[in-house]
Amino acid sequence: MRVYAATGDYITVFPDDDYDPTLNLRAASRVVARATRAARYDVDSAGKPSDPTILAAFTEATVLHAHALYSAGITDPTGGAGTLPGVVASSSIGSASLTYTRSADSETARAALLDTLCADAAWALESAGLTSGPVSTW
Repeated sequence: MRVYAATGDYITVFPDDDYDPTLNLRAASRVVARATRAARYDVDSAGKPSDPTILAAFTEATVLHAHALYSAGITDPTGGAGTLPGVVASSSIGSASLTYTRSADSETARAALLDTLCADAAWALESAGLTSGPVSTW
């Protein structure tokens, strides 16, 4: 599987995120690849874009989507939607109580990130001409 961004790329953009983004970068790369499957561009021997500008768009989109996963509380996307953690609904310090909730809307939005690009990542690819325009047939 091609991974379009490295941990260093992520940390450069989001230095304050305190986690290992490796799993999210892999998941984000899969979503980026799916979003660009109709795009036409030259590739290198590893199957990655050979044009530095196009590769930069792939890297940017991958980092942005990995961060969207993290921001949604997803740090291990390998288990799919069924393993997403609940959202904290309330907490208290005395007697250490913590309550999680699941809202259908928020769960749907979080699960969608496992298969659909976040808006910022989609914009990064669109601005490079990788997701819009007519599909060519041969």
